[in-house]
Amino acid sequence: MTANFLAISIFLFLFFYYKKKYHNNILSGALIILYTLTFFASIVYNYSFEYQSVEVLPIVYLIVVLLLWISPFNSITNKKISNLRLTSIQSRKFIYLYVLISMCASVYFSYFSLTSFRLDDFQNARNDIVLYGSILPRNIFSTFFSILSPLYFVNLVFFFIALRENWNKWVIGSLLFSSFMFPFETLCFFGRDGVLFWCLNFLILFLLFKNQLRKKERIVIRYLIIFIGLIFTTIFITISVYRFGKPAILNSYQYGTVGSIINYLGQQPRNFTESFNSDVRVNGSLLDGTYRILGKKFGHIWEDDHELRLFQAGLMSQYNVFGYFVKELIFDYGKSLTIVISGIFSFLIYIVRHKLFTRRWNFDLIIIIMIYQIPLNGIFYYRQMVGNQDFSYLLLVIIYIFLSLFRNWSGMFTPET
Repeated sequence: MTANFLAISIFLFLFFYYKKKYHNNILSGALIILYTLTFFASIVYNYSFEYQSVEVLPIVYLIVVLLLWISPFNSITNKKISNLRLTSIQSRKFIYLYVLISMCASVYFSYFSLTSFRLDDFQNARNDIVLYGSILPRNIFSTFFSILSPLYFVNLVFFFIALRENWNKWVIGSLLFSSFMFPFETLCFFGRDGVLFWCLNFLILFLLFKNQLRKKERIVIRYLIIFIGLIFTTIFITISVYRFGKPAILNSYQYGTVGSIINYLGQQPRNFTESFNSDVRVNGSLLDGTYRILGKKFGHIWEDDHELRLFQAGLMSQYNVFGYFVKELIFDYGKSLTIVISGIFSFLIYIVRHKLFTRRWNFDLIIIIMIYQIPLNGIFYYRQMVGNQDFSYLLLVIIYIFLSLFRNWSGMFTPET
């Protein structure tokens, strides 16, 4: 309990300190609020259901690592990105092509997600997915679109920029609908993550761009938030009820729907504490950790290796449970290298942020929002290791490097001077 209250106190202090220093620190402020919420949920769960052992030392370590990820986003405010424009013909052509492809992905996943939700029998639909996996067919379309769908935040960034610049309404609407490709894909697995992360990204980006939008547009967005929020909240609660409210095959939870949602938000401090004091790495070097991650992706090292290491360390309770993204880094790299890796990413964010402020290039903002997904999704676990999401980010980085090298030649996303 002491550790939970310590974390809440530190995060609240940082929130008000950063707010006073940087004013509209939307990105870092949102992260601080979300991580604080997990500690509040941990306290509620502790009092309502069962005692959770949360130690001070692991939480202090966690806060240090999180600050390395959160602090670089402090000065990225509404005012700093107000000069971003999409005026060149090349950039618009690129966006039109990207929207067309991502629209296809959204339609593709929406069809199968609606098919997987048998409205007359949710429970058996859920059990079938648990037993047999997603109903997505194994073909080139599923593979390609699953690589594209984690980049839904790119669609949302373009959506708000296009809305601010008063683009054609059909293009703006297409950007919004195409961003649903990620929620639709996760619904094919009866998952809630896509719905939750889409809502978080949409709300955070709206707050980031809000002051640049006209009053009429802000009102429309608020109505959109209410409308889409009600739909997604209904989906989220429905999935929660049928996953945890009733006994399901391979899924029977003691505390029902309400307890499962509180546990969903608040189990991380307990799990992180439990795993912090054990080292389940094979060797523990940077190359070894990276090799295992790549190996699992390409099939040379299976998930059984990770499960075996947890079993040998007496940590089978930590298999496939939430413990923040930091827990996954410690499992693969150890405590010292996790701090080093976090420091490297922190430095990279500072570099890209500096470029964003000096050359006012839209793609710099997209890369910043991409890195932002790691701590944002990481309030639960290292989400980028699931499916093809890490490949999606790698693809985006390659495009970014290519456009950076040939930006002046191509005129792609060239800012106004």
